[in-house]
Amino acid sequence: MLFLAIAFFIVLGECLQHCSVCHRDNSFEQCLLLKRTENIDCSLKDVCYSDLPTIHVTVYGNLHEYAYYYCIIEIGTPVQEQVVVIDTGSPNLVLSSSLCVQCGHHEKPPLNPSLSRTLSLVDGIKSFCANPSTIPGKRRHCKFEQTYEEGSTVNGYYANDYFTFRSENEPDALYKLRNIGLITLETGPINEQRANGILGLGLMSLITANEETTERGSNNYGNQCCNGHVGSPASVRSRRFINSKNDKISGKISQDNLRKYSGVVSNDMVPFTLDYLRGHFRPERHVFSLCLSENGGSLTFGGYSRHYATRTSKNNRMKNVRYSQKSITWVPLSVDDGYVIKVDSIIFSGMTIDNGNRNFYLDSGSTNSLLQSSTHSKIHSFFVDLCALLEQNEVLDQKSMLKAQYNLKGPDANNYVFPIINDIEKKISGKHTGRVPISESMGTESDTYSNPSETNEAIQPVRATTTKDKHVSESLYLDSLNELYKNLSGETTCSISHTTGYLCFSNISKMPTIRLKLESGEVLHWKPKSYFIRRRRAKETTNKAWWCLGLENGDNNNILGATFFKNNLVVFDLNRGKLGKMT
Repeated sequence: MLFLAIAFFIVLGECLQHCSVCHRDNSFEQCLLLKRTENIDCSLKDVCYSDLPTIHVTVYGNLHEYAYYYCIIEIGTPVQEQVVVIDTGSPNLVLSSSLCVQCGHHEKPPLNPSLSRTLSLVDGIKSFCANPSTIPGKRRHCKFEQTYEEGSTVNGYYANDYFTFRSENEPDALYKLRNIGLITLETGPINEQRANGILGLGLMSLITANEETTERGSNNYGNQCCNGHVGSPASVRSRRFINSKNDKISGKISQDNLRKYSGVVSNDMVPFTLDYLRGHFRPERHVFSLCLSENGGSLTFGGYSRHYATRTSKNNRMKNVRYSQKSITWVPLSVDDGYVIKVDSIIFSGMTIDNGNRNFYLDSGSTNSLLQSSTHSKIHSFFVDLCALLEQNEVLDQKSMLKAQYNLKGPDANNYVFPIINDIEKKISGKHTGRVPISESMGTESDTYSNPSETNEAIQPVRATTTKDKHVSESLYLDSLNELYKNLSGETTCSISHTTGYLCFSNISKMPTIRLKLESGEVLHWKPKSYFIRRRRAKETTNKAWWCLGLENGDNNNILGATFFKNNLVVFDLNRGKLGKMT
């Protein structure tokens, strides 16, 4: 047995040395050029990739300054570094290019196709092109057009070239990525971001009409876990992929088809994640994970880290903590239209505030998380009431509230709002002068964030259908609110922006956890250190901070954005169709 193990590692070592890996030393560029242009025989490549260790990629960025998380990739020969947003809400890589006639000013120089010896544009004969060529013998480059939910649109051409991450591992010199989107026109918020492009890790891919359902086609787009880094100011974005103008596309990827994709090699469009995992790991290791902290984190392919970094309470130093499989909650993951979990009910501060089987999309490219209007209103109004209590420094009297309710006449009784709301609404509208606006207490960058309060949505407490249940519901609401107020009083302040309505607290340690109960019965715990965004107070040298609510009104949509991923380990097991979240 020992002999076989030694022999295996000798073969593996030779394979890695002669086939694919280039070391990051002085000969790195020469190594890449040699391996990519000399047609080295890599017959052992599949054996090597099957047993490679997990690939760890350093993640940078944050939500309070950048409004997104990003990593650094290398394209072409010689390599050109590019900064890309990590986005589980879109399915492939798009980059601002030197061909662009309307692009913003980004972190790195735009990708220049003419500088790469190994880049080739995709022929327009492909059916997934936005402008497929129908004239035999006439060449036309393959175009694409993609739209994001936050209003951005990108146009350009597809190209093929070598791809590597700036990762902790030695780079695989021979992984060639197909269908890289070279942007020639970008409009909307994407034009203003510092990142050069978007690394789509999602599965919004579709099966082409002329493919068998077992083959992988696609649409052209279809806790303090880690140490990290900081960046520069940016605005909140909600960037969920909507569609792409690649006509001749139909159908969806079913869960069964996802399990079948592993052994199929398609010459057409394949989402980046599937292509990358298939090129490096066996099907059982088709897993990737995101571990995001307040600043930076890690992206892992082929598995997930068994450790996470946390700060000790005594000396505030980082230490590695090992966790077991038992500390990860696994739930069913659907991939029909992106990464989706099905939530049956939402429990907040002891109250069930939403019932009904709803799809929740996982989208790390959106800064805030979006909840449908009725759910968002209940959570938001709870924190608005709490803010009012903290400012008035008194417990809300339940008897006086109920008496006021009984005295209401006519249809107004059905739209009863707690009296405390009236006071806070005056403060938001500027009629109350005793409050220091958040823009003054935190600096003007606080108003970078947008909030659905600008739409003057109704702030309503939890409601019940019968009079008896309604009183019980209101009683539970008040009890929960007053209990939290007592725990926070004297050590917590709050503030609401006059311009955006954004709601912030100085202490969130005792704020309630949002519990997502899934259709399958499992419960995911969404803690306040995730759904609040940490922001330093302006004009202060201390380590004090505001924590601002990172939830928005999603109308009829539920999108778990970066405020769901932050301070969590989230694992996407594509082979088993499971989502794992560390509790």
